[in-house]
Amino acid sequence: MSKPIRQFIFETLLPYESHKAHRLHVEDVLNTGYHHYGYAPQDRRFATYLAYGILRSWFLLEAAMQSLSHIPKLAPDVRLLLRMGLYQLAEMDSVPDYAAVSETMALAEALKLSTKSRGFIHAVLQNFIRQGKNLPTDPEIAFPVWWVDRLKAQYSPEDVTQILTAFLKPPQLSIRINTLNISVEEYKAQITQPYASSEVKEVIRFTDAVGDPRQLPGYEEGWFVVQDESSARVAHVLDPKPGETILEIGAAPGMKTTHIAALMQNQGKILAVDISEKRMKLLRENSRRLGVTIIDEANSSIEVDRVLVDAPCSGTGTIGKHPEILQSLAEKDFKIHQQTQLKLLQQGFSQLKSGGVLVYSTCSIDVDENKNVVDLFLKDHNNIDQQQISVILPTEIRDGFFIFKAVKAREC
Repeated sequence: MSKPIRQFIFETLLPYESHKAHRLHVEDVLNTGYHHYGYAPQDRRFATYLAYGILRSWFLLEAAMQSLSHIPKLAPDVRLLLRMGLYQLAEMDSVPDYAAVSETMALAEALKLSTKSRGFIHAVLQNFIRQGKNLPTDPEIAFPVWWVDRLKAQYSPEDVTQILTAFLKPPQLSIRINTLNISVEEYKAQITQPYASSEVKEVIRFTDAVGDPRQLPGYEEGWFVVQDESSARVAHVLDPKPGETILEIGAAPGMKTTHIAALMQNQGKILAVDISEKRMKLLRENSRRLGVTIIDEANSSIEVDRVLVDAPCSGTGTIGKHPEILQSLAEKDFKIHQQTQLKLLQQGFSQLKSGGVLVYSTCSIDVDENKNVVDLFLKDHNNIDQQQISVILPTEIRDGFFIFKAVKAREC
């Protein structure tokens, strides 16, 4: 039996409000619920928009609540109901004011909140309407103070503004065409939705909302995979060749792995390593759908032609797509990630043939996970002939990313 869609959204977001959602991906929770309850497409669209919108505006809504209420501490269920009501009033023109208020109050009653709590919620929402339904507009208010301060210490004021502004807007869907099964031009001829080309030739970006990407042409046939332009740059930097042996550390769920295979024309071998069996299952599923047959999961220590270290990281370059990251991220996490990243980088380099290519990438924009890791690595390795670094800042159409490439010196 299904449940009201707003109640499902409430239950999805309550762990974030209760500070019990450490590294919990809202996409996974939503998709599980959609499947379990069998929600109609319009309900899924509503839930996705509202849930992500609230997470993206979390700290703006916090500021609004503080200005509207003089009660310093509210129960998590009251706070979340206020967030839901305030967001619908401020940001969802498709929801009339009366519906935003009445549906919030109906949910409060269904959750058996006290008469006093329901009265408080109703008063705050009505006060918000009287004041013009405006959320704060300063992008710095939309993020934790400690994180904004950290960005300011690492980037110019212009770059900080770009980063924060980009993360406040819903991202557009990008897909990478799987050239093992169809050419880019052939795929473009199959779609009717408005799209824009990318600087990465296999990637196209849909300029309007498309809903479930599995409904696009060719999903079951393995014609494409959802992948951001910045992520798709990594395989091109690695520049794998047909017949080579490639090691990818941190391979799952396989977006870059399958891209590498396509660039290799499905000829050679990719040693795919990841500590998460759950994510490796996704890699196998993606590989089967896309027709990739050269992936070997054996954790071999043989020398390889090229290594990609796709390191676990904070994910701060993808906050536009995953706004829940900032609900659980702490400043100490960057140094913790750094230790793992450096270890994986050293492991990958140790398996690289002389003259081979090493690429280290993260979807982080924090220097502790990027340049500082590379500096620590280079301090202990002087057998490198060439190196280059790419820092990709997030925009409205792409994620933030870091890519380091090095060539191992040939032995004399």
